[in-house]
Amino acid sequence: MNASFLLSDKGSVHSDGLPIRNRIRQVENETPVAFLATLSDHAVNLGANQNIAFDNVITNVGNAYNSHAGVFIAPVSGIYVFSTSIMSYQNTRTHYAFERNGNIVMRLFYNGDDLLAYDTTGSTITLQLSKGDDVAVVNGDLDNDVHGNHYSSITGFLLQEIYDDTTVVGK
Repeated sequence: MNASFLLSDKGSVHSDGLPIRNRIRQVENETPVAFLATLSDHAVNLGANQNIAFDNVITNVGNAYNSHAGVFIAPVSGIYVFSTSIMSYQNTRTHYAFERNGNIVMRLFYNGDDLLAYDTTGSTITLQLSKGDDVAVVNGDLDNDVHGNHYSSITGFLLQEIYDDTTVVGK
């Protein structure tokens, strides 16, 4: 179903003589967007500021996630929710970040002090994006490794589409 817009004529009145207020109402998103990808193989020797390319795409409604580049590109303007979980190797201190258009939005830190234990770091963020904006999870330090075997993942979805064009349907 497409989004529906309702608008009364300016100057119209209800049967009780009170004026009808102009309003626009969105019923639902026109463009469904959702994705989930995991890291199937270990990502080793990552460079500083290199995107983590979560290669095992499980869901990609709207085809907005590029698993080769490790980047999501917003197909429509809206409010999006993203989440990542990253497993690092034991006895490692590493940094990661969510980036929007190459700028850090939020940092993540992992401090694995134990020689035998693995641990994870993760976060969920909500961003207002314009059509064409990109979001990625990037490695923060030179020569980092990220554990694969589907322990590390990224997911995201369109929470609310924002319509830049407020054209009114109907009269």
